[in-house]
Amino acid sequence: MADNRPVLLAIASPCIRGSTVAPQPCRSQTRLLFDRLSIFAEGLGATVLTMSDPCQSDLIRTPHVTAQAGWVWSRQNAPISTDENRCGKWMLFPPSGQAVPAWRIVAQAGEDGQIWLAKISPRASRGSHLICVYTPDFTDPVEVETVVHRLDDLGLVERPVYYKPDVFTYAGIYNQTRSSNRASVYEYLPAERRMVATAALSHACELLACAR
Repeated sequence: MADNRPVLLAIASPCIRGSTVAPQPCRSQTRLLFDRLSIFAEGLGATVLTMSDPCQSDLIRTPHVTAQAGWVWSRQNAPISTDENRCGKWMLFPPSGQAVPAWRIVAQAGEDGQIWLAKISPRASRGSHLICVYTPDFTDPVEVETVVHRLDDLGLVERPVYYKPDVFTYAGIYNQTRSSNRASVYEYLPAERRMVATAALSHACELLACAR
């Protein structure tokens, strides 16, 4: 899923005039500069990430990661090829102040072969960053639970977390709130170290059958 395309970083503000930094952001000039960088990046096949979030540069510079298409990816371990309709992910939402250390732990877990694949959004949303930790087959509950136990053991799970199959994403099924399990087929309860299936699992299996 990840590749090694170059990455261009664009600073959203303040704007730069010559060799000096303007004391106030110049939005129109900054927007023009970013548009030109985007066009240039497309010609190189590169990814452009704006540095509006102070965490972004540290997330991108984390060892063993690759930036692609607006995400930062960990190493992908075997299997390299899999049915994209079977993939799914545990979703973590570390606050911006905790995103960098959390992502470094996840990226190192990928490098050590403890997880299959993961990605993080370098842009914060509502004060947190989304980390997706993937498994290749959501219909394998043993592997899905093994992965979330590893995340828990690494200190990354402080509250219930949810697992969403990619087939729901392809079908346009999303949660309205992070506490909802409408788009999640598993919930992990860290206080009990227990994973439970949700009512949505049967729907995900039906969609998987239709996609074959």
